[in-house]
Amino acid sequence: MTCHEDLSMNTTAKKSSQALHLRAGDVVEVRGPAEILATLGDDNTLGALPFMPEMLQYCGKRFRVYKRAHKTCDLINGGIGNRIRRMEDAVFLEDLRCDGEAHGECQAQCLIFWKEAWLKKVPRREARSFISEKTGSQFEVPLALLTDDQMRQAHARLLKSVKLQSGAASSDDIRYCCQATELWKASTLLPWWDVRQYWQDWRSGNVKISAMIRALAIFIFNKFQHYRHGGEYPLIEGKLTKTPQVILNVQPGELVRLKSKDEISKTLDRRNRNRGLSFDRELAKFCGGTYRVARRVTREINHKTGQMMNFHSDCIVLEGVVCEGDYNRFCQRRIFSYVRETWLELIDDQGRAQPTLAACPDAMCEKTLNAAAMRTAESLSEK
Repeated sequence: MTCHEDLSMNTTAKKSSQALHLRAGDVVEVRGPAEILATLGDDNTLGALPFMPEMLQYCGKRFRVYKRAHKTCDLINGGIGNRIRRMEDAVFLEDLRCDGEAHGECQAQCLIFWKEAWLKKVPRREARSFISEKTGSQFEVPLALLTDDQMRQAHARLLKSVKLQSGAASSDDIRYCCQATELWKASTLLPWWDVRQYWQDWRSGNVKISAMIRALAIFIFNKFQHYRHGGEYPLIEGKLTKTPQVILNVQPGELVRLKSKDEISKTLDRRNRNRGLSFDRELAKFCGGTYRVARRVTREINHKTGQMMNFHSDCIVLEGVVCEGDYNRFCQRRIFSYVRETWLELIDDQGRAQPTLAACPDAMCEKTLNAAAMRTAESLSEK
């Protein structure tokens, strides 16, 4: 069973013919639930892209367009940068990420795709006023005759498409349906040699010419290196057969330094992974920088299977550390880059390094566990 059982029906299902031709920086208003539901097929999708329950909270609010979402990485069949897919008539809005509330509390916090049919472009004069007067990125516009009951009905309808096996015997049998799991069906393959995508990158305001020239030069170089089996830029060469683990027990709000690329390379295997987690080239630009810990990730929906994955190893998100698409043909999804504690160094508010806990190449050593437990107890006592 799939979320999108009839592709031919979905392609023609109530698709809006109105194209807004939105660009980065435009101001839009999210339509009301009734207007949006009218664009959806029986499976609550438009062009195979689901409108999710988590998106209802933004109805009747105004936002700036962050980027035009005309292409995206394929995380289902290709992985970041390996395949790029074309998306039609969609944008990303500033700061709007899925909170996972209706999808088993998934913690991926994916940037939400918005079809133009679900939006209204705000007139230029109102848009200028919105940008100058609002310190945030949103402004609520009262929806005419919208009641709590109508919102609940819309939420209930959308929930029917979230779980593909709602009567599953255990949580392991549940298959979730979200924009990430259906992205391959909602898009088409976009070859790297199709130059129109780069024209649209510039014309939409997604990418500046200077950044485009640099990234394209790197992309061409890496393509050449790939075919001659040479090292790609930035060069990352893991050589281990068994990768180390360091337990810092970092918590949200703490200050850390992401180690240098050379230091991190020494913790990677020949596939540039540490205990299964890849060190992506997009992370290299952040190496050596100081960041706040945003959160620890323990669960996420598998984009290919729809099952919830529970992470048993450390998986850390740092504030502002995202994939910016520089080496991935300007994909604008800003997927959070996950890091291992092995790649981090604790520092204090003055930027001074704190003592690093013991490395554990074979197992969680007792010394490290005791040190981590002591830090946790100290932080709790301070609170």
